[in-house]
Amino acid sequence: MPPTPMEFQRHTDIVSSVRELQDVHPDKSLDWACAKLRISRGTYYRYAANVKQGTACVRDRNPGGRPAKFALTDAEVMAARKLVAKHEGSIDFAMPLFADDPACTHKTRELINDEIERAARYGRKPRWPEKLRQKVRVTAIELAQMRGDKSTGNLSLAPRIGLFHRDEQGEDHFIKTHSIWTMDDESANQPYLVPFLPHPDLRDRVDPRYHFKLCRQALFALDIYSAAWLGVEAIGRERDQYRGEDILRFIQHLIDSQGTMPETLILEKGRWMGTAIHGISTHDGHRNVMWGGLDELMRIEHKNDSRGKAWIETAFNFKQRALAQSGEDVGRVRGEFEAASKHWLQIQKQAAMLEEGRMPEVLRDPLALGFMTQQQFEELHAQKMFELNCRSKTREGFTRAVVPNDLLQNAITPRPLPQSERWRFNPIKDEAVIVRGGMIVKSVKEYGQFNFAVNGVLDDVHFENGYRVLIAFDPQMPERGCVIANAETGSKNRHGYKFGQVMLTAPPLNRVPIIDDSMQRGTNWKKKASTAARAGFAQVKRSLTDERATRIRQTLDHQGRLTRVSNRPDPATAATSPPSSRRTAAPIDLEALRRSERAAMGILEDEEQFSGV
Repeated sequence: MPPTPMEFQRHTDIVSSVRELQDVHPDKSLDWACAKLRISRGTYYRYAANVKQGTACVRDRNPGGRPAKFALTDAEVMAARKLVAKHEGSIDFAMPLFADDPACTHKTRELINDEIERAARYGRKPRWPEKLRQKVRVTAIELAQMRGDKSTGNLSLAPRIGLFHRDEQGEDHFIKTHSIWTMDDESANQPYLVPFLPHPDLRDRVDPRYHFKLCRQALFALDIYSAAWLGVEAIGRERDQYRGEDILRFIQHLIDSQGTMPETLILEKGRWMGTAIHGISTHDGHRNVMWGGLDELMRIEHKNDSRGKAWIETAFNFKQRALAQSGEDVGRVRGEFEAASKHWLQIQKQAAMLEEGRMPEVLRDPLALGFMTQQQFEELHAQKMFELNCRSKTREGFTRAVVPNDLLQNAITPRPLPQSERWRFNPIKDEAVIVRGGMIVKSVKEYGQFNFAVNGVLDDVHFENGYRVLIAFDPQMPERGCVIANAETGSKNRHGYKFGQVMLTAPPLNRVPIIDDSMQRGTNWKKKASTAARAGFAQVKRSLTDERATRIRQTLDHQGRLTRVSNRPDPATAATSPPSSRRTAAPIDLEALRRSERAAMGILEDEEQFSGV
């Protein structure tokens, strides 16, 4: 058989080697030279004959054997692979569908249909040749690419991350505690109870012990260098979700409790990238600029892949192990723990029926079923995270096991949040116009209309009608006022204020209605309910003797009344509050707080009957 190009080259090399041996050892025989190269005399003559003929004897590569049954074209291979990828790598699902694909040739379609008919005739599954399976096979990375970048990142190369950052000049700088924080949300495995108001028709007929629904959303923060948990904030809303204002409040609580701002903040994407964090886009007369964001205070990075969120995602796993079977644990996947999942669905269905005005056949007490309150949830998570901060860990970047609480001592120079920059944590940021009467009128979806007085606040600041300004305020706490910054670039800006320059804080203009029927029957009370929120922040203690770990309870009820209880003074009002004779605040009385919260909702309870809530 004629040799292939590769075989011809090998024949040439062997013949040359034999002839070189004969030239070096003329006294030796041809058999001796062939034996040195481990070939026979006949093989040498055959190779020499091929070399003498030259490349004319070389043939194209022919693997031999039977020809492939399915000789697919390149277009058919690509179309078949798309179907295989669509059906999660299953060739058995994809091949019958491929017969109806426009890219499938008539010959291939007949072969596929013949195999399907043969399998049906003999009562077996279709048998697709191994060569066909090899051609249309889809790799794991190709399946991940079809799903998206996040799935692809889980399979791509993930080098070890060092505890340093590289600047623009390429120099490496080691980080310390509070250099980089990372935050994320989690649907906790332990649902917590949040009070709600049933439909007005059922409020007087249903015992207050059943005025609860279950939530799972909570925000967590972790320090990268020490791998220490910093705090947790449970978000109890009508819908089990959180907003940009919840994220801002959580960041501010962390900064106040830790006494410093981080140099870099790593956040997820999605709502973590909204205007609440990065401010609004506006035009300063020359170019588009961002105003009101936190980027002026710290560097903010957004990550959503496994490498960017690896620190906190791994920490979530350890935390869930520590919290296993605490309270009613519904598990990580739906139906993991059957009894708890059943109770979860019963309470959620019961709450939905009460909100719609329907009376359930059987009323179930969620406290009796073992579900914890929101306060218990916060304290439990804070305690478990403190215990994890006391455990030694083997981590990349350290030669031995280290304790996160020990690493908390190696912190950066504190960078407290300046009082003049606290306005950036107001969630509502927008551009507005001074309307007639020297005031700002701003309507916020689901919160209603807010009025703020701007003229007469400062003697030397007066705004004309139509003067453009930038505003920032918190709809949950309008009593703190609305920050007014300059946005006027025309002739009305007679004093030459810089664009974005903060000029004053406008106080609210409260109007008292003649008759208030907002919570009576016939009004859209569900819209009011969507703004009601119960948030509880718990700082993780630094040591066993640390009794000053911040605890904050903030409740906004359906009527817009805000209740805020903390074991520390509010830093936002500390500058204007009169000095207190007490050096430290008393710890939170959780039982008294529970009573005040329920009283704010108009729920009267029997002390003996509900003493265990």
